[in-house]
Amino acid sequence: MDKIEIETWGNSAGVRLSEEMLEALGVKIGDTLEIDINNKELVLKKYKPFTVEDLFKGFLNEAEETSPSNIIAFPTLDNEK
Repeated sequence: MDKIEIETWGNSAGVRLSEEMLEALGVKIGDTLEIDINNKELVLKKYKPFTVEDLFKGFLNEAEETSPSNIIAFPTLDNEK
C-alpha cells in the first residue's frame, strides 16, 4: 500500500497520483475519475459514462433486445435535418 500526502492547492486540498497509480487505475492525465467515500475511505475509479444499453439493461430480455422487430424508427419532422 502506497502512502501519499495531502497538499494545499489554492484554497483546496489535493493529492498527487504517481504514474504507477495511474497505470493501476487504467487512467491517464485528463481522464475523469469517479469518487466515492465509504466508511471514511476514499475510493477512486475510472469514470465510465452510462450508455443507452446500460440505461435499458434488464428492461427487455436478451431475445427481445436483439430482435429487429423491437426497433422503432420515427420519421423526421420537416424542420429536422
